Amino acid sequence: MSFRDANRAQAIQVGAILLFGILILGISIYQATVVPQQNARVEFDAYQEATDDMVSVRNDVVAAGTEGTSASTTVATGATYPARSIFINPGAPSGTISTEGAPSVTVDGVRAVESEAENTQTFWNATNGTYATNRVTFTPSYNEFDGSPVTVAGQGVYRLPDDRVLPISAGSSIRGNRITLVTVRGDLGAAGGSVPVTADPVSTATRTVVVTGTGVTFNVTVPTPIPASAWNDTVAPDVVANPNVVTTTPVGDDSVRITFDGSRQYELRLAAVELRAQSDASVVSGPRGSYLVGLTGNETVATGQTQPVIAEVRDRYNNPVSGEEVTFEALDGATFAGGGTQRIVTTDGNGRAPVALRPNGTGNITVEARSDLDGNGTLEPYERTRFGLVATDGSDDGGAEEINPSDEGDVILVRGVACNDIRIDFDNTADSARTITDARVSFYYATGPSGGGGGGSSAEPPDTLTFGGTDFPVPGQLKPLSTAVEIPSGTPDGPELTITTSGGDRVPEPENFFVLTLVYEETGQKSTYFITLESGSCDNNNGNNGNGQGPGGNGPPGQN
Repeated sequence: MSFRDANRAQAIQVGAILLFGILILGISIYQATVVPQQNARVEFDAYQEATDDMVSVRNDVVAAGTEGTSASTTVATGATYPARSIFINPGAPSGTISTEGAPSVTVDGVRAVESEAENTQTFWNATNGTYATNRVTFTPSYNEFDGSPVTVAGQGVYRLPDDRVLPISAGSSIRGNRITLVTVRGDLGAAGGSVPVTADPVSTATRTVVVTGTGVTFNVTVPTPIPASAWNDTVAPDVVANPNVVTTTPVGDDSVRITFDGSRQYELRLAAVELRAQSDASVVSGPRGSYLVGLTGNETVATGQTQPVIAEVRDRYNNPVSGEEVTFEALDGATFAGGGTQRIVTTDGNGRAPVALRPNGTGNITVEARSDLDGNGTLEPYERTRFGLVATDGSDDGGAEEINPSDEGDVILVRGVACNDIRIDFDNTADSARTITDARVSFYYATGPSGGGGGGSSAEPPDTLTFGGTDFPVPGQLKPLSTAVEIPSGTPDGPELTITTSGGDRVPEPENFFVLTLVYEETGQKSTYFITLESGSCDNNNGNNGNGQGPGGNGPPGQN
């Protein structure tokens, strides 16, 4: 019997082992080389996405600061690898997004021009323009791809490889003669595969202050990515291309001083925004009021009529503040509607505190508005303002006048909407319709340009308001409507009063404020409404909310 073929089985086993070894070696090489390359590509794509997300965060900050709208963006701080059946992925990368302290924004060597309110000028002369702010930085932590940090500083987004500053989206705080400075507050620090980030307005730039230099030049210092010298090399040439900018100079390693031509005038807007993780509660409170300005000037009022007196409270960013108490005192020549010479009024959502005044007779009237806004027990010059009015002989319109009526049975203001015209929505709580037979427009305040939906210095108001087939001069006396206007009973289902305007600087805009008096035929009641316009469409249904004194309204409180 022969055993010469007995080695054949061993050869097969050896071959199988060699093939298995080659397979393992191939898998190992693939795991060691191809998988990392594929993951690096995934991480690079995620980094590009995160960079775009940081640009969106910057846009959210600017929108919150200039438009007053909260916005959220989810930043892709990590990466998701493809599922693998044989090969192994490393642990999912988890980057961070955080705020860190930065040098304050400062405005040095400026003053408010003479056309600004006296208290605005006084406040700017008495206080320093220093505003705390933060940088916002995304720091990647990938397994394969070496991504540089991405930071938002000012209105720019930058990539920071080594000691260089590469602008991704170099948004500018300077456009022509407009300077918009949005500061970032908050304590953001979050990590994970993705982080939802919310930008909330703290002080919205709805007011513009026109400033100029106190000397030949003035300076605005803003934080930059580190190093500031690299920013000055890459970004500053575009800044200096503005003819209003003289030069830029690095200050230390983390900010730059922008020097402006001090002989020119500039529109300055300031804002503050809080950045936080969407799951975190807000930790930044809105600023308190800092100074008072009067919105009504040296008016003339006829005896027997009411006249509005309006003060506005602004914070250190020059923006209106709600919820501040203002004390009005009629020092001579008048009393407030409903009697008495003193009123305490809380500012509304637009920072305004209105009262209604009735002259005691002809002659001069002096009213003071004051508020200890900083709570130090001493009234600073910019925490009080006075109004001078002159009462002339005029006929009494007759009948008791009710300011912003709000009782059951009254015609209650719901809101006023600024579109091409003015739409007024009422809620007639009486059991039957009410007919407007007479009307008067005694005051109109038109806010000047602010580039963010109203706000700013006073503009020219319309010359006339027209409704009921009648032109009503601004200001004017009570006069009958050519065509009576009926306000149906019950909850409104459309605009009850549409008013067209003519003359002045432009069409009505949000935050315009006017005083409208109406007389109702059925009761003889004379009702005066303080109306702050909001944005909206003249074709929309109204709903019981808005800037009027009515159900859910945000308008000024009634002065009874």
